[in-house]
Amino acid sequence: MLKFIWAVGLTIVSSILLLPLRAQAQFIDNFSDGDFTNSPMWVGDDDKFLVTDEKLTLNAPPETGTSYLATPSIAVEDGVWEVLVKMEFNPTGSNLSRIYVMSDQQNLTGALNGYFILIGGADDEISLYRQTGTTVTKIIDGTNGVLNSDAVLVKIKAVREEEGEWTLFYDLNNSGTYVMEGKVVDDIHTSSLYFGVYCKYTTTRSKQFYFDDFKVTGKPATISTVEATYKDIIITEIFADPSPVVELPAAEYIEIYNRGNVPIRLSGWTVSDGSSTGTLVGKTLDAGQYLILTTTSFAESFAIYGDVLGVKGFPSLNNSGDPISLRSSKNVLIDSVKYSDTWYKSTQKKAGGWSLELIDVNNTCGQQDNWTASIDTRGGTPGTQNSVKAEKPDLVGPRLISAMAISSDTIQLTFDENLANESLRLDDFSIEPTVYPSAVSFLPARLDKINITVTPVLENRILYTVQAMNMRDCNHNFIVEEHSKRPFALIEKADSLDIIINEMLFNPFPGGVDFVEVYNQSTKYIDLKDWRFAHWVNGVALDETKITEENKL
Repeated sequence: MLKFIWAVGLTIVSSILLLPLRAQAQFIDNFSDGDFTNSPMWVGDDDKFLVTDEKLTLNAPPETGTSYLATPSIAVEDGVWEVLVKMEFNPTGSNLSRIYVMSDQQNLTGALNGYFILIGGADDEISLYRQTGTTVTKIIDGTNGVLNSDAVLVKIKAVREEEGEWTLFYDLNNSGTYVMEGKVVDDIHTSSLYFGVYCKYTTTRSKQFYFDDFKVTGKPATISTVEATYKDIIITEIFADPSPVVELPAAEYIEIYNRGNVPIRLSGWTVSDGSSTGTLVGKTLDAGQYLILTTTSFAESFAIYGDVLGVKGFPSLNNSGDPISLRSSKNVLIDSVKYSDTWYKSTQKKAGGWSLELIDVNNTCGQQDNWTASIDTRGGTPGTQNSVKAEKPDLVGPRLISAMAISSDTIQLTFDENLANESLRLDDFSIEPTVYPSAVSFLPARLDKINITVTPVLENRILYTVQAMNMRDCNHNFIVEEHSKRPFALIEKADSLDIIINEMLFNPFPGGVDFVEVYNQSTKYIDLKDWRFAHWVNGVALDETKITEENKL
């Protein structure tokens, strides 16, 4: 008896767990069988629906509420969803229908991931929405007032092609002719377990919703769901200064490359320069393939060069010094580059019209040493292998190039290349005269900069030395001692005559150079970053020259 009960229980549990696997990729239901419990089976608020005159009918109590029915459906790719909707009233924000074409949850009234078509609402429209959790986002904005009538009869059709290109249609009064309402690319969600209907109603409308002629076709998504990790996809080309034009279109772009062995979905990924962020949609990057990222308005101009994606909100790139970061849909840092116009290694090319290209795609740590100006006569190689491609393995450990006290309790260290993306340890840092690290972390989107919080606080007019031990670059080369130490001090504001001009040479021998020597005659530590020389004539600064863009004590 116990064995029999266990076997029955196991069968029931297995049926529940396997329900999504039995979901249909396609089905038709016109309710000619008089019910909604078989072929297909609809579940949900089944006590609030019935079939009348071969139509699915809302039959809720006369009260304000929401009701839904859902049926298993895994249709995604090449999906087509059709349904006839009738509402015996003029829709409002309190009386409307939703057709959930894709949902990962059976309960259509709660949090879910998917897409639905709104029929009605305050604007009497037919629109397509994406839902993530409880957040809904309109992605096709239907024509306002198209359903502004005493009663609504409309046939709806949504089509989803590969890479998430949606098209929304409607046929008012079921005339036999569809009107296209809009198109959009959106593949933030690429799986489905359910299709369904959702009704929102007031007391007097609780029996005035009807649905018929459901037709769903499509197939499950076949896109790889492998999650990308750091450096699986890398930035391989940067076109930050398109003017003067050499040959390429007069628009900025970034090129990325899939170094891995599997395709990776890019929907929901972001590209940022720190001040603005663009979001990628509708794209899968195959293994070993390049992709051009640019503004939506210039995407077509780059199509002749290779695979291209127009990015809404694509950041405007500075000619030098922008920190570009690429993040996955889960906000995981995949790659980052803070480029400089010194990386061109060419005065002519850094003036514009030429791209910066990565030399060795397998050298995942290289910064300035692994980048240079394109040598392609067009000015760059968007969408294809870089013109400067060569083997340039990283066999040298990272160097600590600067240490700066950015506050009385925080030191910022800068290395010449990205470090291994690993947990940082307090024991890996020592400071003399003795203060103690209490916290250490990478800067956001930067693996070449580290902030160290210290205790007790730093004191003015003391020169400290910090040593970074056991640091490894992302190719796992260890830092060597001669490159692991840097001095730093608390910076104080300069007062009049703290820094003086101590010597100058304005008329050198042939082959010599002009110079000016400055001297800090105070006891302060003063940073010369962004200080300038100028030739003053009648109170006007002429020939102004910046001393340095780097922190310099």
